[in-house]
Amino acid sequence: MIKRNTVILFAAFVSIALLVSACSNNQNKGNAGVVNKDEIVTITYWGYAQPEYQQQVEKRVSEVFPNIRLKITGFPTVTGGGDPIISAAAAGTLPDLFNSNPTQGSAYSSIGLTQPLSTFEDFESVTKDVDQNLIESGRIEEGEVHNLIFNGANSVAMYYNTRLWAEAGLTEADIPKTWDELVEVAKKLTKDTDGDGRIDQYGIEVPTSGIGGGFNFNYGYPLYWSITGSPTDGFISKDGKEVTVDIPAYAKAIELVSDLVLNHKVAPPERTQDIFPTGTTAMMANGPHMELILNDPNKSRVVDEWDVFPMPTLGLGKATVNYMPVGGRTVMMSKHTKHPEEAWEVIKFLLSEEGQMLGFNLLGEMPVVKTVYDHPDFQARRTAGIFTSLENTEFYARDPYYYSIINNTLSPALDTVLAGNASPEDAVKAAVTSLEALVKEDIASQEALYGK
Repeated sequence: MIKRNTVILFAAFVSIALLVSACSNNQNKGNAGVVNKDEIVTITYWGYAQPEYQQQVEKRVSEVFPNIRLKITGFPTVTGGGDPIISAAAAGTLPDLFNSNPTQGSAYSSIGLTQPLSTFEDFESVTKDVDQNLIESGRIEEGEVHNLIFNGANSVAMYYNTRLWAEAGLTEADIPKTWDELVEVAKKLTKDTDGDGRIDQYGIEVPTSGIGGGFNFNYGYPLYWSITGSPTDGFISKDGKEVTVDIPAYAKAIELVSDLVLNHKVAPPERTQDIFPTGTTAMMANGPHMELILNDPNKSRVVDEWDVFPMPTLGLGKATVNYMPVGGRTVMMSKHTKHPEEAWEVIKFLLSEEGQMLGFNLLGEMPVVKTVYDHPDFQARRTAGIFTSLENTEFYARDPYYYSIINNTLSPALDTVLAGNASPEDAVKAAVTSLEALVKEDIASQEALYGK
């Protein structure tokens, strides 16, 4: 994910490029034009780079829509770094469609790169079975949805090694419901199996590298919301202009996770992540995509030796249920596509039952269309029921603004504490100060460019 203020730095340059482009292209409105069924058109799409998924979606789109040829490619690398969407917009080579996420996309729409999708006449009927909370995450200030979630409504649950669980004398009755119970179970699962005086089987894996949001998504949001008791408590105000972090609450979340390593010694101290498939840790918080890895004998030593239970965050504060964050993959349409109707047909395919199941089966991405949950192939997957109906669990979207900045600024506070360089509260205070400076800088950039 890119930082929002990185986009702003390119905004003036892109605005000039868009003006030039507008002189040579007709602006497309949400439902402009009529599809010519006899004309073969190519829709370019920067999306998932997984070859089988690309081939299957391209093939099925051409079969369902004989006049459309879909060309999916991964995002190109920009020489010298930089954001490929911004660079392509400036060069006039933006594809018809491109993937984004519920938070990053607002940066692209705010500088005029994208076309509203909610103006298509059948938008409401197409999205009626998608959680409204997820739809709203793609709506920008003037009220239109530019950034439409189409899969990957993934959350977090706790995977556990059933063999190690049984060897420790644990049963389903021992599945923890509270954080304290989780710690006690982790202690029973932490062992020196060969008697050399060193722990070689840990009870739980934690993402000890904060950069990138692994900690914040898997533990930060769930623990923070459990402590505050409100899933609407974020880190940035709804208008993106004020840092609203509850410092004691987030510091407590950092303390709880760092204690697993430093005090309880039930998690490995090394900077490791996703080692659960090796069979050397007994529990791991992660999303539904892990099922594909855990069931692949080329990537996992725990095939058929794992299960999942709801993330236990209760007993820490005011929450009465487990509040879990939801991620997601979105699709956006270029403002200057020459084929808006055909591009919209492609998006509709992605939201169809077939499109949703292709993403789930080949990518491990959770469908966003609720009616797909009844599909027999979906129900046959072990994680399907767990991630769609976690007991005593509710799902909420993440902060709508600055998500990457939040992750890359707050999450490393965990590393600071693990390194012994600061207390949880001091580490969070320093991170909040940095976050406030970044938000202030971005607001000033917007005011300079747009006068607001």
